[in-house]
Amino acid sequence: MKYMPKIGEECECTYSAKAVWNECVVVPRGKVVLFLQDGPRVINRDCTFDFRPIKTERDKYMEMVADAICDASLEQLDEKSNVKRIAGIIFDAGLAK
Repeated sequence: MKYMPKIGEECECTYSAKAVWNECVVVPRGKVVLFLQDGPRVINRDCTFDFRPIKTERDKYMEMVADAICDASLEQLDEKSNVKRIAGIIFDAGLAK
């Protein structure tokens, strides 16, 4: 299922073939405000946009741990989801601090 943010929600989006993700906020009248390095830009929202929630500290930690475990593994794991789940348990237990 494709992620669709609500109006006013801050998230990340990509709108080009380069798939560069930028923070943005969806505003009324079919517009998106992109927060780019050179400042905010308002763009018409169309079907070429992909959105995703902004990653939390927990999400970033889980990704980092999953990458480290997969990189250290002798075999490349086909599915990172189980490793990410374990990283989430470690984070939730407070062992990541």
